[in-house]
Amino acid sequence: MKKIFVSVFGLALLAGSVVTQSDASRDAYQNYLYQKARTTQTRMVSPYPLRTFAEQKGTTRQLLQRDFTSNRRGGRLVRNLRYSQADTRNTFSQPGSSQEEAKLKLPLRPTTDRIALPWQERLIQTGKITLKNVNDAVETFETYENNTFSLQIPEGWVPMASEPHFFHSRLEDFTISIVKLEDPCQNVSFTTCAIALSTDRNHQNPAEKIINVTSIARQAQFSDTILNTPEIQTRTFTESFAGQKGSETRYISRHFVSGTDGGVYLIETQTSLRNAPRFIGVSKKIFDSFRILPAKAE
Repeated sequence: MKKIFVSVFGLALLAGSVVTQSDASRDAYQNYLYQKARTTQTRMVSPYPLRTFAEQKGTTRQLLQRDFTSNRRGGRLVRNLRYSQADTRNTFSQPGSSQEEAKLKLPLRPTTDRIALPWQERLIQTGKITLKNVNDAVETFETYENNTFSLQIPEGWVPMASEPHFFHSRLEDFTISIVKLEDPCQNVSFTTCAIALSTDRNHQNPAEKIINVTSIARQAQFSDTILNTPEIQTRTFTESFAGQKGSETRYISRHFVSGTDGGVYLIETQTSLRNAPRFIGVSKKIFDSFRILPAKAE
């Protein structure tokens, strides 16, 4: 009986020593982990600004640099390569409306390979065009001349007493003026000279300055301006435009004719913009009728 008691007591002491050693080992291990966590260790991190919530799944070839810190929370700070990097806008954007989604699904326009040039394409008939006839305001003309030139003026129109080369109508606002510019064109072409003369005329009188309000229609050509001498051709230049003259808008046509003596004749017609369609043909007849008289042999 005594031997049994001694054996039981010995086993109890042995178990107590085992439990005490186990607690001591656990405390030592916890102390070891605490001390290890407080020590500063180096770890490898990416030098690029990365999304902190992304965790690498796989391997990466990006260069790493040392980061001396004790903060070891979180995963590895590397780029999220699970999504397409080429289409990031559409990958991470919020879905749009049904109309926007439908636009993205439209079929692509096929390419067209042209064989012929654009101007060689077949002509398409678009319908008939009816032109309205505009009757000229004047049908009858009479000839005026002096020792230098002649031209046709609408019948019944007489020159002003103070200006013998200025004609006007008593019933219409249409006017005609003839002037000669002596030696205006030197070392330049006649067309360039005529354009410069027309520009100067628009600014000749500050009180009656003319400002263009439309594009200018110009035409330059050779014409038989010498009377009864069709084999001699001289340079002519014609332009027409609408200009603001004070508070009134007028339609102005000018006809420049190169003289045989180096001078330039200018025949100018003016009318209101309202009556311009009725006098376009009248101006053309006046310009075409202008003739320079040949010099008389002494």
